[in-house]
Amino acid sequence: WKGAVEAILGGDPVQLIGCGCVLSFPGCGMQYWHSDGTHQGNSITSFDTDTADTATTTDDDGNNTTTTTATPIVAPPHAICVFCPIIDLTEETGHTEFWAGS
Repeated sequence: WKGAVEAILGGDPVQLIGCGCVLSFPGCGMQYWHSDGTHQGNSITSFDTDTADTATTTDDDGNNTTTTTATPIVAPPHAICVFCPIIDLTEETGHTEFWAGS
């Protein structure tokens, strides 16, 4: 498994740093939306100023306001969370939802 994870994360050596289990009993409520892992420090490392957009607006009094919007550059991935259900996930048993791109 380490070779596959190393390839996904760019070839750097990896290590198992945690293992956990989620247990839900019949009839328990829904979980709240949450992240299964933490971000590495402040994940936004810089901003791409080459693609920045600048807009100037003028209010009713003639005052100009300039706003610059740049695309954030985020830190590279540093961890992988793996989900392995041990039962069939159905509407009756409940299911896990994933946010694409998260």
